[in-house]
Amino acid sequence: MTGGQTDSELVTPAIKNDSGEFFTEAQIDTVWRAVTAHYPEPLPEGVSFPAVAPSFFHPNDGRNTLFQAGLPDEIAASFWDCAWLKVSIEAANAGKGDIAKSATAELDNYESLPSISSEHASEFRAAIAKYAAESHIQDLQEAQRQFECGGLE
Repeated sequence: MTGGQTDSELVTPAIKNDSGEFFTEAQIDTVWRAVTAHYPEPLPEGVSFPAVAPSFFHPNDGRNTLFQAGLPDEIAASFWDCAWLKVSIEAANAGKGDIAKSATAELDNYESLPSISSEHASEFRAAIAKYAAESHIQDLQEAQRQFECGGLE
C-alpha cells in the first residue's frame, strides 16, 4: 500500500477508456497542486514543490496532450527523491554525516509514495545500477542524481 492519496483519487481524470485513465493538459496544474498539497512525506527544509506542474506537462505543441493517471504522482516522487538525494550527497561531501544519514533514511520512504509500487521501485533501482555501471560511477546516490534529477533540481 502506498502512503497518501493517488493523483486520480484527488482529481478525477477527464478521460477514462480501455487504455486507462488520463488527465488533460487543462487539468494538469490542478492535479499537480492537489498532489503536492497533500504530499504524505516532507521535503527537506527550505525546499518546496513548484507551484505549477513542471514544464514536462506543458509541451506547448498545440496538441491536447494527455497524461496517464499516476504520472503526476511519479514526477512528484522524483522531485521529492531528488531533493533528499541532494541533501544527502551535499551533507556527505561536507562531512556532515548525521545530516547525510538522516536524508538517506528519508529516501527509504520512496516506495511508500503515491503510485510508486515496489515493482516500480525495484525496476528503477536496477536502471540506476545499470546506468552507474555503464557510466563508471561508483557512488549509487550520485548515479541516481545524474540519472533522475537533471531537470528537477
